[in-house]
Amino acid sequence: MKKLRICLEIPGLAEDENGQPCPGGVCLTLGDDNAEEITGEAYRNLMKEINIAGILRMACLDGFCRPEDCRLLTPEEYNEKYGEEE
Repeated sequence: MKKLRICLEIPGLAEDENGQPCPGGVCLTLGDDNAEEITGEAYRNLMKEINIAGILRMACLDGFCRPEDCRLLTPEEYNEKYGEEE
């Protein structure tokens, strides 16, 4: 099974150097972590079906923030802003 990374930016998830709330990133990996990653058109089509509220529930963050305040990130955007997945 290929790997699918679903990445979100969530307001208030992190703190800056002054202790002020700032956005943070969450990235969930589904499938075989060592497998080839789904990319391109196949990835874009899957992301059209993603329900942010469901992702927040799966990550146990649904009580922390509202889905409409979050935004999906591509894995590339996530890597640039929050560092590559470990």
